[in-house]
Amino acid sequence: MKHFLLILTFLLFITSGYSQSLSGNSANWNFNSSVESDKNLPELKIFPNPCKDKKITIEMYSDVLSEIRLVNIAGQEIYLKKLEVPVNRVQFDLVNVPNGIYMVQIKTHDSKIVVKKLLVTGN
Repeated sequence: MKHFLLILTFLLFITSGYSQSLSGNSANWNFNSSVESDKNLPELKIFPNPCKDKKITIEMYSDVLSEIRLVNIAGQEIYLKKLEVPVNRVQFDLVNVPNGIYMVQIKTHDSKIVVKKLLVTGN
């Protein structure tokens, strides 16, 4: 009887939970759309990170930059630079920016927003 119940339980698990495919139509597990959306994000590079000499370079390969915003972890805007002429690469100083962790929000020419983390440290 124990063997029968064990086999029955095993078969129930196989047929109900483990037999579902991961590429099904479930809204919670749509792997294809998440991979495609990652490919569509513009490639952004911020260097050096961590920033020690109070000067950083922001470079975007697939799009052009139109606005750079630096926000601290409390959500306060520390720095804002709107570019009159959109460019792929910008270098600027962070002389008046205190040490800490910041989110760099980049707005592209076609209004996409990309966010990266930046660590500013002193010597």
